[in-house]
Formats: sequence, structure tokens, C-alpha cells
Amino acid sequence: MTSDDAIAIADTKGPLFLLDMGHHKDGNVEELWKKHFPQCYKKWHGWALSIEEVDYLLHQPNSEIRVELVEGSPAEKLYENMRKDNVLSISLYKTLSQERYALRSGSQFGALFIGYTLVQSSAIPEALRRRQLKHGEVLFYLGPLSELEKVRAARVAASVGKEAHVCSPQRKDGDNISWELEVLQVRKRKRQRSP
Repeated sequence: MTSDDAIAIADTKGPLFLLDMGHHKDGNVEELWKKHFPQCYKKWHGWALSIEEVDYLLHQPNSEIRVELVEGSPAEKLYENMRKDNVLSISLYKTLSQERYALRSGSQFGALFIGYTLVQSSAIPEALRRRQLKHGEVLFYLGPLSELEKVRAARVAASVGKEAHVCSPQRKDGDNISWELEVLQVRKRKRQRSP
């Protein structure tokens, strides 16, 4: 059973968590998600959340939208199992979300996440605005990566008009993990002269 002001999550579809799309005290659930979390819409699965999205929303007490796992449900069991195996991606999702990125899965590019920012938002830190990041411009890769993997990540990102950022865990203090960010650049090949 969930509280009246929370959106229930009881069912799953593979590794995704399905929202109860019934009505919420503040209106239609789908309209609330479109307004506050449009990046959570999955092309082939509709309004389904990843483990990172569920964990982030469960631990946001001041959020306008609250979610709760239904006690004893398949979703609660899946969450408990997946949370242990996805500590790094959950931590990175939280860190990047707090940096004002809206995140989607980046698996189609071999990345962990695609980062979206809204350039006109005053909520975006000044450092990001100065770099003029555009909507959907960043692919986040979970590091550390080998040199060959970095070259591949930079080329994939450049081929779709995005930047590649590698996020590597540095130290863990309890549940908190600090991250090092490396921005990758495509290296220009040196032309070899023929004799």
C-alpha cells in the first residue's frame, strides 16, 4: 500500500519498473511525468523507470512527485536485488542529476547515460552555461576506460554531435562515491607522407 500523494510502483517488465498510471491527487500521472520527468519515457516501453531513476526518485523527499514501491511486490524484490549490483551507476545518476542533467540511457551509443540540459534555465550552474552545453549534448561513460576505449567513445560522440565524458569513481565514503570527470576530444590523425 502506498500513501495518497505517492505514485505506486508494483510491476516490472524485465529490468524496468512500471508506474501505476492511475490518477494522483494532483492530476493525471502521465501529465505529471511529462511535465517533471519527460526524459523517463522509454520509446518501446512507455513510462517505465530504470533502477537508477527509481533509486533517485525514492530518495528525493522534497520532490514534487513522490514514488513508492508497493510492499511485497515484484518491483520491491527487483529493486532490492538490482540495487546491490548497480551501486556505481546509481551513484553517478544521483551526482549528475544534482548537477542539473536530465539523463536517459545511453546504451545505443555504448554510453551509460545521455545528458540533457536546458541552456536557458537559471538553475544550471554558471560553469555549464559558459560552456554552452546544448540539449542532449553529452554522452557519459562509466570509467575507467582504456586508451582505445576513450578513442572509440570520443569518435562515437563526435559522430552524433555530442561530447564524451568519462566518469571514474575515485573514493567511497559509506554510500557516497566521489567522481572524476574527463572530457574526451577526438584526436586528429597525423598524415603520413608517402616516399
